[in-house]
Amino acid sequence: RRQRKMCIRGKYNVNKENVFYGGISEAYRPVIFKDIIPASTLEKADKNLKDAKGFNVEAGTRGKLFTRLQYDISYFHITYNNRLGTVVLQDNAGQPFIYRTNIGDSRSNGLEVYIQYKHPFGNSLFTSIYSSTAYFDARYIKGEVASGGANKSIENQRIEAVPKWISRNGIDINYKNFSSTFLYSYVSSSYSDAFNTFTPSANGARGYVPSYSLLDFNASLRVAQLYQIRFGINNIFNKQYFTKRPTFYPGPGIWPSDGRGFTFTVGVKI
Repeated sequence: RRQRKMCIRGKYNVNKENVFYGGISEAYRPVIFKDIIPASTLEKADKNLKDAKGFNVEAGTRGKLFTRLQYDISYFHITYNNRLGTVVLQDNAGQPFIYRTNIGDSRSNGLEVYIQYKHPFGNSLFTSIYSSTAYFDARYIKGEVASGGANKSIENQRIEAVPKWISRNGIDINYKNFSSTFLYSYVSSSYSDAFNTFTPSANGARGYVPSYSLLDFNASLRVAQLYQIRFGINNIFNKQYFTKRPTFYPGPGIWPSDGRGFTFTVGVKI
């Protein structure tokens, strides 16, 4: 099926280093073969699936201030109609199954901010501090889903698997042939279904996904221009967390996190 899509973008240069930008574009997502054919015996598909469509708007500014400060700040809005998704329901025998259907219309508004400050100390030591943070307000504005033999509204419910905050923050330190990075990451809580179920179901496929934060460290050292040594520690404090509640393989249940991990590599330039 052919669909006409609109896309308009533009920018305004304030000066050589700073610019305002914006744009709007339409999107179309047709129902495909994968949507109507269940992937397993635990799944069922709605026979009356509709094509999804919508549009997104973005506006922001980016550039450099005071020589050392770089920034990119933008607002975005996403309209998603006839959203395709899955819910976990129960059949007449009380057995859970995964149902793929149009679960409603959603609207997402958000703000993304990237800031980096670089500062040299003499000719050998350079440092930079940066943050990339996004805020999401993603909710259903219309929709009903069958549950327990009745239709339940999901209006104003948060969209599943979308946290309110995602933030990556770091410090880079470079001294001659040595460089290192400390990275702090934070992801706020989310829900695994359109009903925003808090208490986990018996099989773990529905429920609350708690927030988590991680600290990582990476470093590299170049020796005699021929050798490069890299070392890293992921999840320094060995935090236990999970990111998703899958409804099928390898679930149902949760996807557990990796614990503390170490990496060490040596490279030789020939």
